[in-house]
Amino acid sequence: MPRPIRKRCVSSPPLMEGFKPFGIPSSELQHVVLLIEEFESIKLCDYSGLRQEEAAIRMDISRPTFTRIYENARKKVAEAFVEGKALIIEGGNFRSDEGWYRCRRCRHVIKSRETVTECDSCHSDQIKQLNIEDKMMKIALPTSGNFVDDHFGHCEMFTVFSIDENNDVVGSEIVPAAEGCGCKSGIATVLKEKGVKVMLAGNMGEGAVNVLGNNGIKVVRGCHGELRSVLTAWLGGEVTDSGHGCAGHHGEDGHGHQCHNH
Repeated sequence: MPRPIRKRCVSSPPLMEGFKPFGIPSSELQHVVLLIEEFESIKLCDYSGLRQEEAAIRMDISRPTFTRIYENARKKVAEAFVEGKALIIEGGNFRSDEGWYRCRRCRHVIKSRETVTECDSCHSDQIKQLNIEDKMMKIALPTSGNFVDDHFGHCEMFTVFSIDENNDVVGSEIVPAAEGCGCKSGIATVLKEKGVKVMLAGNMGEGAVNVLGNNGIKVVRGCHGELRSVLTAWLGGEVTDSGHGCAGHHGEDGHGHQCHNH
């Protein structure tokens, strides 16, 4: 069994819930979700000026894990800036020593070890706790262009959608495919760390299905078509696992090999 992921220590909540670009109509605005621990990594290195070794100690994680979180964070910020997307700061795998609360009325942020029921700024009782268990569902799809890639092990990238409790898409991000064939590439661990629970795929061998399953990711095979159409169909209960793996494919040397062995 894989080891449980160590929760990242975060000292305080972001003051804001996110950022929106000027000049992009709301109807066309797409989102990028920046996890709380990713926000913390940028705050520690780029704002506070800590070295990565020092920041890793603050977050109680290893240096390689911090570097991965930090690089993902900067890529997301760059994507939002360059492509004109909104940046939503929420979710993740983190812990804190205090409760975090935001007043829904005046947006004031409160830290307290006691349960907060009233805003200490405007005295409103409309309080939302921020650092409760993340209830968003993360769904990954192997991607080629804007479509589901039929071959999980050799796709260009993975698109990860964040789904709220109302089954609405509240964000998405691109995860580059790791080098190697499918289950040997380490992508299952990367997706697990991002909180992915479901993989909607085209063809996939049993080896990859097992590796993803061991990382807590349910696989639904037999998905084909445009990404959001497939996602909407699955959310609507119209898609189930076909149970069919890859029959086989050929490597660069021209010799075939069976996907279920990879």
